[in-house]
Amino acid sequence: RSHPRRSGLRQVSFFHRRVLQIEGMSIEGNPFDAIRASCKHAAAVAKDATIDEEGLAAFCDTLDIQKVKTTLYGNMGENSDTQLGGASLEERVDYTILFGLMQIGHGFRYELHEKLDMGASKTLTAGMNALLQAKRVSAQSLADLTSADVLALFQVPNEGTLGILHNQILTLLSETGKILLEKGHKDFFSYCIALLETEEGKTQPSSVVVRDLANTFPGFNDRGTLHDGSEVVLLKKAQLAVSELQRLIAKDDARFAFPDFSQAMAIVDNVVPAMLVKHGCIKLSKSLQDHIQSGKPLPKGPQEAELRAVGVEACDRIVTNKKQAFNGAELAYYLWLWGKEGDNRQWKRHHTQDTVYY
Repeated sequence: RSHPRRSGLRQVSFFHRRVLQIEGMSIEGNPFDAIRASCKHAAAVAKDATIDEEGLAAFCDTLDIQKVKTTLYGNMGENSDTQLGGASLEERVDYTILFGLMQIGHGFRYELHEKLDMGASKTLTAGMNALLQAKRVSAQSLADLTSADVLALFQVPNEGTLGILHNQILTLLSETGKILLEKGHKDFFSYCIALLETEEGKTQPSSVVVRDLANTFPGFNDRGTLHDGSEVVLLKKAQLAVSELQRLIAKDDARFAFPDFSQAMAIVDNVVPAMLVKHGCIKLSKSLQDHIQSGKPLPKGPQEAELRAVGVEACDRIVTNKKQAFNGAELAYYLWLWGKEGDNRQWKRHHTQDTVYY
């Protein structure tokens, strides 16, 4: 059965790996349009997560536009200790895109706290800092990474449940390095500059980088399948990479000050939907609410994809309500950081272990 929301997509098969087992749709045209259309459709057919229009409007009334607008460029809490000082521009760009790629592991937060006394975000940030300090951010260095390297750099053991995360880290980094080499790039800096020097890249850089990251690297190709069989396009990590280039690089190099960044959609993991639920923008079915409250992992699938997609649509409606005073990515940064503060951190949110997308 065909679905109108699949316009802008074409069929393509990616290689199968032990962790990255991906086959599906790649993106043509503007990726932000694909995200918007598919998430709007997800909200229209949703079974377990619905937008509460009154609750959303009330939440909009409480928003401080300036705070939302500036959060992305301010202190990002536990993600603020990225160690870029002394690194070359090339290394900083490499790190920044890899940082987006490696924002994973939320489903292992309990195991990580027990083993390392910190959650996924801090664990992965510390590991990425170690990777940068060890000068291991080039394509060849990534391709050559071993299990022993992952243990040394990220401190995540290849045993028990954490062995799943260990192998996700290893596969994402090593396979991404191999793809860069296959495409003739020594690192993400050269890859990114090549995109930005195309005619489309000069006028629509955010769109080009997000689309190409998703179409080229399975670890960035964040999509899901809904209950009705249609595809939903989310691209959390590809958009995060572009957002981090804005946050960390654009102030020092105008090539990364993307004029079309205003189009960016919400970057949705498990924290953003939880905040939208807590503050009345989204209502969950009893079955989904009970599952989340139980603390059991929510498997990757239609229910999980729907929850995230409805979160994107809710954010898009908030942006519209506020007359585009900020974009979806800026709102997501605000909600994510808010979710790490005070009693918001204790609010139950879903967690999914069989995913490499958040």
